[in-house]
Amino acid sequence: MRVFTVIFLGLGAVLLSACGGGRAGDGGVKGNPKKLPPKDFLEAPLSLGDIADTSSCFRTRQLIVQVTGEKGGWKWTKQDDGTWDYEFPSVSADGTKKGTTTLKLANSGSMVRVVYFLETQAGQLFMKEKGASYVKSEVVKLRNTNAELIPDCPDPSTMPLKY
Repeated sequence: MRVFTVIFLGLGAVLLSACGGGRAGDGGVKGNPKKLPPKDFLEAPLSLGDIADTSSCFRTRQLIVQVTGEKGGWKWTKQDDGTWDYEFPSVSADGTKKGTTTLKLANSGSMVRVVYFLETQAGQLFMKEKGASYVKSEVVKLRNTNAELIPDCPDPSTMPLKY
């Protein structure tokens, strides 16, 4: 009986580690700090990507959690130019094609801006969107989910934005 317990515990540990041990299923903002951007990057206000670099009043980590939810398989990669690529697996709407989605994020003063959103399916480019248009649609989703706004942040919807 003791042997079976050891075997089951070992099998459970192997399965848990194969699934990421819960660390990769947290929206890509928690886990091993060596595999994440610095905390000030994740906590920085997300820029709307306009010429004035207007704050969206949401933090970068809120965008990351929104786009990946509890999905695992995400990966952060720091590029030579100081930008960060955030990559995670995706599946087509009909469930037949697997792919990868990449957000390229860059420091922009005291904020972070999305450079672009890129999705591939079955090894082919499926969609590429400029950062500013992508962020605008994601900010609407964040507002609709009543995500917490950065305190004392001026409402960007009342400001004229130039692109």
